Amino acid sequence: MKDSIFFQYELLKNNIQWFIQLRWMVIAFIWIFCVFSLSFQSYFSTKFIFCSSSFLWIGLLLLVLNLIYILHFRYFVEKQNTYSTYWNLYTQILLDLLVVSYCTYLLGGIENPFICTFLFHVILVCIFLKRLQSFVFTTIAIFLTQSFTILEFLSLIPQKSLLPYKLKEIIYQNWDYLIFYMGSVLFIAYTLWHLVSTLSERLKKHESMLAEYNQKLIRISKERSQFMLLTSHEFKAPLAAIQSYAHVLLKGYQGNLPEKVNNILTRIYERCNKLNIQVKEMIQLANINSITVEELPIAVVSLNKIVESVISNLETVSSQRHIELKTSLETAEMKGNAEQLEIMVSNLIANAITYSKDYGQVHVFLKKKEEQIELKISDQGIGIAPENLEKIFQEHFCAANAIEHNKYCTGLGLAIVKSVLKNHNAKITVESDLNQGSTFTVFFKEPQYEKNTRG
Repeated sequence: MKDSIFFQYELLKNNIQWFIQLRWMVIAFIWIFCVFSLSFQSYFSTKFIFCSSSFLWIGLLLLVLNLIYILHFRYFVEKQNTYSTYWNLYTQILLDLLVVSYCTYLLGGIENPFICTFLFHVILVCIFLKRLQSFVFTTIAIFLTQSFTILEFLSLIPQKSLLPYKLKEIIYQNWDYLIFYMGSVLFIAYTLWHLVSTLSERLKKHESMLAEYNQKLIRISKERSQFMLLTSHEFKAPLAAIQSYAHVLLKGYQGNLPEKVNNILTRIYERCNKLNIQVKEMIQLANINSITVEELPIAVVSLNKIVESVISNLETVSSQRHIELKTSLETAEMKGNAEQLEIMVSNLIANAITYSKDYGQVHVFLKKKEEQIELKISDQGIGIAPENLEKIFQEHFCAANAIEHNKYCTGLGLAIVKSVLKNHNAKITVESDLNQGSTFTVFFKEPQYEKNTRG
């Protein structure tokens, strides 16, 4: 419920900002129009020049109003004052309708197609507001435009006309035309309101349903991760016990055993070892997926220090197979979760070592480019077939050559990497040739972390 209210409030704020941005465009257009008409005033009539001068003042008025709306937005709306938020939006719409009605009057009223511009506001209020609210504003728009027409007809205000002949006077001598015109405006405006508001309500309903289904999917995914986490923990202790007993028996605790028994115990030990690795990675993946991006603790971390720490931990493994780790690390600080980033870096470098050939090399590069941090890990290993490049980040996927090279392949390492990068708004690319090696490149867009800073 709270998420729904927050979402609606954010949508309302976005609508206010959209109206403010649109008004800047209108102000720019008005001033360009005025500068153009005044610069070439010798080509236009006196009425048109007077109209342009009036529009200069209208542009200035809109500028002042827009600045007031911006200040009000910053000091009241962003503090989640619901009353002030609606006040800001409603006054913007009302004042815009007044300005549009007056501009229509200056441009000749019913003799000018510009009168149809109020229909744009009808469409906008139908999109941004509820059906009843949009009906009220549509009625206000019709009332304002029709009021100027009636006041001109009754000669209570001067008749404005940009045309050299007395078209408006002829029109206003004809009651039938005036009634037909006003009836047409009513019919078009309310028909447009009905069509757009109906479609808008349907779209909002579908959008609400999609948001609800999305929340359900997130909840189900979280429950799945928690279930996987609990199940993995339940498996961990029995597997460790079985592996420990098998290890003790293989070491001769019960004396020399028949070769057949030794073979069975060896298979049990190796299978338990693989399952322990799989359980460990399942727990890691479940832990990462069980927390949302909003809940993830974020702090300033030194990515180069994380990489150095991981390499230090893996040097023993690489030296056993005579694999040389070459590094080129620049100082790179970013905002992220240190624990998850360490798991991600460890999985990528461990994979590079695991799937490298003996006496090979693994290169780790870290560099910072303006607003982007790039981490590149290259190996000279078995490589990845082109048809498998899109599958390697799927859970439990192991390519045939990966299983052949590493019997402990679980297919979870890169799935963990993908989840961590998703939590950090980062992306990864893979380049690989079979039997030549692979290069994994991670890109962190640093500005995106500014928004997610949490203690």
